[in-house]
Amino acid sequence: MSEEQSPAGHAPEVTPSRPLVQADVDRAGHLGFVAHEVRNPLSTALWSAELMTRLRPDERAGERGLKLANLGARALARLQGLVEDHLLCERLDAGGFPLRVGQVALAPVVAAVLERLRLEPVPELVLAPDLAARADRALLERALEGLLAVAARGGEQVRLSAGLVGGKVQISVRGAPVEPL
Repeated sequence: MSEEQSPAGHAPEVTPSRPLVQADVDRAGHLGFVAHEVRNPLSTALWSAELMTRLRPDERAGERGLKLANLGARALARLQGLVEDHLLCERLDAGGFPLRVGQVALAPVVAAVLERLRLEPVPELVLAPDLAARADRALLERALEGLLAVAARGGEQVRLSAGLVGGKVQISVRGAPVEPL
């Protein structure tokens, strides 16, 4: 019996071309997580676009159309962020991302991230004066943006503190509880 001719109700047996190692299992789990996360905003954006096509022209230009357009735009922005983050992880793993490490003042980085996120309520900040870290500024901004966005889920009050601990910069972000994977 060939693989396609498995008995009714039984999935065909799949044999990997090589033995699986833990890294393969971890990667499969990660890809499953990424696929799930990508499907949600993609489905929302497609649903919004489909509903827009069903609206009468006067409704599309009105409040209802604007609401659907904004919903689709937010979903596509979320999807873009997820894809960019995933590709960045892949490039970092492969050593294909040039790191530009240098002294980075933390206060301007935090200010830039908060301006982009526009969190409400405004986060509580406790930053040691003139604190600088040895980092790649772009990666530091992306990491802080992700942490703050997750911490602010559901309008939760965000608290960010940063200072020197044992000669190293330590950043603490508190807010919404972290959901288990």
